[in-house]
Amino acid sequence: RYDKPILSYWLQAVSLVALGVNEFAFRLPSALAATAWTLLVFLFGQRVAGTRQGLLAASLLATSLAVTVIGKAATADALLNLLLAASLMSLYL
Repeated sequence: RYDKPILSYWLQAVSLVALGVNEFAFRLPSALAATAWTLLVFLFGQRVAGTRQGLLAASLLATSLAVTVIGKAATADALLNLLLAASLMSLYL
């Protein structure tokens, strides 16, 4: 795991300090990042195409199997996807 970005591990460490050493504390940063990713997609879709389309885009993302798995796993992937989506969306706007 030394080839992964360190921010995800720092967030897990903060979660562990706040909640104690348990599985929930390890998975919480990924779940929050996946939730923020979905909210970001909604806001982007709302701004570009309207509220209904933003809600549809966020719903499709939230019910995607890959996003669900990534959001439950204690890995750097959810945070990476959130930041990548934010970067690409900021270039578009």
